[in-house]
Amino acid sequence: MKAFVSLNQKIMWSIIGVIILSLIAILIVSKTIVLKGFAELEEKQIEINIKRTEKSIEAELADLAKLCGDWAPWDGARDFMLGKDPNFVISDLSENTIANLNINFIIFTDKSGKIYCIKEIDLEKEEFIEPYPVMVENILSNNLLLTMTEPEDNKSGFIVLPDRIAMIAAQPISSSAAQKPISGTLIMGRYLDERVLSALSEKTQLDIRLANNNTDNGNNSKSLGLLSSGAVEGYLNIPDLTGDKKFTIKMVMPRSIYNSGLETISYFISAIFLCGSIILTTLMFLIQKIFLGPIDKLTEKYADIDLKCDTDTKLYTDREDEIGRLAKSFNRLIEMLKNKLTEREMTEKSLVLAKKQAEDANQAKGQFLANMSHEIRTPMNAIMGFCQILNDENLTDEQREYVNIIHEGSKHLLQVINDILDFSKIEAGKMDIELSPCSVARLFGTVESMMRPAALEKALKFEIRQKENLPANIITDSARLQQCLINLVNNAIKFTEKGHVYIFVSLEERKNKPFIRFDIEDTGIGIPAEKHKMLFKAFTQVDGSHSRKYGGSGLGLSITRQLAELLGGGVSAKSEEGKGSVFSLVIPAGIDVTKEPVLEKRLNTKQLRDAKNKELEGLKFSGNILVAEDVKTNQMLTTSLLNKLGLEVTIASDGIEAVEKAFANKYDLIFMDIQMPNLDGYEAVTILRKEGVKTPIIAMTAHAMKGDAQKCIDAGCNDYLSKPIDRFLIAEKIKKYLSSEAQILNADADSLPSPVETEPAQLQTEELSKSDCDTNHQESTSEINEIINWERLIERFGDVALIEEILPTYLADSRAHFEKLSEAMKTNDSKEIKFHAHAIKGAGRNLSVQQLTDIAANLEHSCSEGDIEKVTGFFNELKPEFEKVMSFISQPEFLQKVREHSAQMQEAGKL
Repeated sequence: MKAFVSLNQKIMWSIIGVIILSLIAILIVSKTIVLKGFAELEEKQIEINIKRTEKSIEAELADLAKLCGDWAPWDGARDFMLGKDPNFVISDLSENTIANLNINFIIFTDKSGKIYCIKEIDLEKEEFIEPYPVMVENILSNNLLLTMTEPEDNKSGFIVLPDRIAMIAAQPISSSAAQKPISGTLIMGRYLDERVLSALSEKTQLDIRLANNNTDNGNNSKSLGLLSSGAVEGYLNIPDLTGDKKFTIKMVMPRSIYNSGLETISYFISAIFLCGSIILTTLMFLIQKIFLGPIDKLTEKYADIDLKCDTDTKLYTDREDEIGRLAKSFNRLIEMLKNKLTEREMTEKSLVLAKKQAEDANQAKGQFLANMSHEIRTPMNAIMGFCQILNDENLTDEQREYVNIIHEGSKHLLQVINDILDFSKIEAGKMDIELSPCSVARLFGTVESMMRPAALEKALKFEIRQKENLPANIITDSARLQQCLINLVNNAIKFTEKGHVYIFVSLEERKNKPFIRFDIEDTGIGIPAEKHKMLFKAFTQVDGSHSRKYGGSGLGLSITRQLAELLGGGVSAKSEEGKGSVFSLVIPAGIDVTKEPVLEKRLNTKQLRDAKNKELEGLKFSGNILVAEDVKTNQMLTTSLLNKLGLEVTIASDGIEAVEKAFANKYDLIFMDIQMPNLDGYEAVTILRKEGVKTPIIAMTAHAMKGDAQKCIDAGCNDYLSKPIDRFLIAEKIKKYLSSEAQILNADADSLPSPVETEPAQLQTEELSKSDCDTNHQESTSEINEIINWERLIERFGDVALIEEILPTYLADSRAHFEKLSEAMKTNDSKEIKFHAHAIKGAGRNLSVQQLTDIAANLEHSCSEGDIEKVTGFFNELKPEFEKVMSFISQPEFLQKVREHSAQMQEAGKL
């Protein structure tokens, strides 16, 4: 019998070899650390060279500024600007003089940009040449150079031109004693050309160049880049005077330190590599001899078994060590495998049969649901359709009652069918969720328009009461969310005979994420405490008597709960028998609410609106008002509203015109739009306040983000009014600054009772689940409310006549802005895109075109963030919505529809 040799003993010598290899690895790591040290030394040296270059450029700029500072406070220059010394140009601005100053151009201009003298010289030939027009245009468009007001003011820096860089120094032209008045601005410039760069290279002993425009070194002011193994580049970003552009100085430096370190350690690495190769060769021979050879033979025999699937074959080896024992273990494993394979074959046959039976059953269920949907909906739609036709016939009262009963019964039966099909869809996992931006205001409008008629029919008070700081948009499946809310509100109305149904909407945080909470509160029959656990179960109702009285499939709350789970939120309930119920739906906002516009507060109850209308009717003011507004629709609307209040109105189409008219005439109050062409509202207000204009100014802007109001106040405004324009809020603002000829409104807008002041009772909630919606069986809103939020529009304007007057202007103005927006999209002009999107948003808010307004607001917001992908997406979304709105409003019969709709709403008690 052969003696047993331990496999551990054989491995021991192999480990010795591994240790030796580990030592080699340590040496390699050491090499890396040393080389890193050399690289760090080289990087520090490069940073020093970049700083030297930066100081040299600053010195060059300071030299130019000093030169400009010597000429600007000069009596001769001032007399020339004042017209007292016309020979100044001939006597003091000769070719030799400018060449000796070592500048490329000199400009004398006033603060409006009018050029009194401009000279550009070819320094090599010392001859005057035609001034570079692009350079002149860039300089004269820079207000920083033209609007300095103190003699000691000065500006210096760089201007990035398409094909060159110019160093600029500017200082106001005053007397030799540097005293006012300022007669203009002196601008001197020197091109950053090869001549200047060569001088800088000579001074710093570095190779200094202008970097290619495509060089990308990020937002860092200084950075490094590897040019080759023998050289490295240093980059210095220098912004121009406006801060909008920048150019890059590149320095090329040799890698002497790094290459020295590399050469030093190369010999050491070579020696280690030679030793390691010898050891590795020896170790591999040993492993092959001791381990790999025997294992290969064992593997070959096992492969024969594997290929032939022969579990009767046995492995054999004559070794008496661990490999021999492994072969014996394999033999035992093969025997066990043989038994398991037999059992597995039998199990698989059973599973295949069970799977086929389940698939057949599921397919039959799906086919049955599809057939039931078609077979039941088709006759039900026919029944409901012919009921409506019969209702239009000349029927007796008894016959009409029978037809109505059939129609209502059909609607109820169709609702039960829809509930069953939705429930089956969810149970089968066929219900899909599509997350997309959802307008909260549009959601409110849809729910309100669909549920208010049912509430009015039962004389119930129905309101949506929102808390402050709700986002204007969320990311969710709006259709599924709408179905959840309709289910809950419909239940509340169904089980409430008197009192109210309120929807309280608030924002809350869960696990550091924002959620939207909807609390549906009613004063209905309530639910006994012992029945709470049955609420969300399928095919169950609270009790038999309620079921018989109110009807229903018992699936509404179950569907709502399962939809809530799909949406990632939850639904819960608190109720007390005889006192009412509160059902709470909570869903994730799906968006960073801090970056979203705040949803406007809804004050839309009929009682509040009637009281405010009555107070506003007899209110008259006296005074002259200046309105700065660039959108024609808004000009017309504001003028009409102010004229109705007895005020005389003057319109300014941009900030420059507003400043001019405010200086030329005396006004009692100024309404200042913030975003306007040529000169925005902030700048206009700053100029007026700086020049001593004390007239009260009210900022009027479509910006409604947090902090916008304070920004307007900081600019010099007395007050702030966000768009859309509202006649009640305008009157409230005016009465703070002007006296009225009639009784002033009895209460400030802020003191009016707000629907959000009443909170729902603090209720103990049951377990939370998640949510979703489907509106296949819900009624659609009216054609007008689909395009325009009619209630908000008539509340804001007050009468149909004003709407008729403004619509043509809105159509023409909006089309003009959309055409310009389309052109700006083609050229990627972000400034123009943002401006025209803002104009469409502002006018749309005033006309209550909510969907169009929301898309335009998203487009403007994305443009401000520089997100090109989102800008393109929102513009593509805006185009069809814009055409839909324009097409609908342009219809000849549209105004007739408006009048009819107004009459219907008056009759229904909604206006």
